[in-house]
Amino acid sequence: MSIIYRFPTNVTMEEATQEYVIEHEKFEGENIMPFTESMTQRVQWDELDVERGMTAPSNLKTDPVIDVRPGSKLREYKPIPFKETDVITEDELLEARAYGTLGGVVDLHELVGRVIRARADKTFIRCEWLRWQTLQGEFTVSENGVHVHETFPIQTYNALVDWDVRATATPLRDDNAVAMLFDGTGASPEGAIAYCNQKTLNWRLENANPDDLAGYRTDNTNLTFDLELMNKIAVRRGTPQYKLYNKGYHDRAGVYQKFIDDGNVVVVGNRGSQKVGDFNMT
Repeated sequence: MSIIYRFPTNVTMEEATQEYVIEHEKFEGENIMPFTESMTQRVQWDELDVERGMTAPSNLKTDPVIDVRPGSKLREYKPIPFKETDVITEDELLEARAYGTLGGVVDLHELVGRVIRARADKTFIRCEWLRWQTLQGEFTVSENGVHVHETFPIQTYNALVDWDVRATATPLRDDNAVAMLFDGTGASPEGAIAYCNQKTLNWRLENANPDDLAGYRTDNTNLTFDLELMNKIAVRRGTPQYKLYNKGYHDRAGVYQKFIDDGNVVVVGNRGSQKVGDFNMT
């Protein structure tokens, strides 16, 4: 006969933490291009050309001028399938230690639930990446035998001097030029939002050109020149207001990739309640 002695211990482990938590509900792209659902294998829509000209003058007792109605373009997309699966191996079930314990047995429901949550989060990341690539004019998918390249007709503007050249950069003049690109588009620069990451924002806040953004520091010598003050200038000048967006994801190599690259600013014009577009789930 054998006797096993069990002794109590005050050493316990009750918590598991993770360095990176995906908060997809804070993804800004969902506000710009919200999710929609279509029970179809392809998405089609008509895009009407812009109206041109204005009503013509006419003499009394004459027939009116016959106008030409705008044409249209038929657009069509087929969905790109995105899918992955995970394999739970035998040793994970029989030998693995439950996270947050010293020697607890793995709970299969907890293990599967964690994998499902992670897979859903990665799908949201893919959707957000596609949104910001689209807003920047194109996206390319070339992996796992899938090759897709698509471009979108957006307006672009290159800064006169790179903003990281702080002494001579002219971000305010660049903002004025961007505001003029809204003419004839139906959108307005007043109330428009310019999205950029922290590094790009820092270049603006650190501007040292006294004939441009740095010249406004003299109005607030006792205050830190920050995003709020910079946007007050934008409101007075009728140019887009800036919003910090640092979200991104860790790629498979562990490198953090931001949705908006350094030096890029994505300006979304003000169209009232009209959205830039929809992210269609089929």
